[in-house]
Amino acid sequence: MALKDQIRSEMLQAQKEGKADLVRTLKFVWSEIGYVLMENKDSKKEDELILGVLKKEAKKRKEAIEIFGKVGEKERVKDNEFELKTIEAYLPKQMGEEEVKKEIAKIAKESGKKGGVLIGEVMKALKGEADGGLVARIVNQEYA
Repeated sequence: MALKDQIRSEMLQAQKEGKADLVRTLKFVWSEIGYVLMENKDSKKEDELILGVLKKEAKKRKEAIEIFGKVGEKERVKDNEFELKTIEAYLPKQMGEEEVKKEIAKIAKESGKKGGVLIGEVMKALKGEADGGLVARIVNQEYA
């Protein structure tokens, strides 16, 4: 099942089951996906575009959790954590820090590259399986 169909199906199921928070989150994501797909009519890249939307929305939620946590907005933190968990369920499993370190070391050794160029090589090789912030932090600490 295509990612778009899976999200739509689960949104409709959540509506039937009366899961208001899940419906709200999925409707918002569905809307953002719709905008991106209207702008980019190349259906061959549909899942890639949808994953881009999901990653962007997950990043927004992580930032919101951090900000609301700092100012003591516990309810908003809780809401954003729920939304983040919902969105992350559609994303590919992310590699852990140790796995990322091993891949970076391998790519750095093979390519001989450092810094920002190495970050680009690693992100291209890992194809979204690792968080870009994590990759950048490790490269900047160990391969700058």
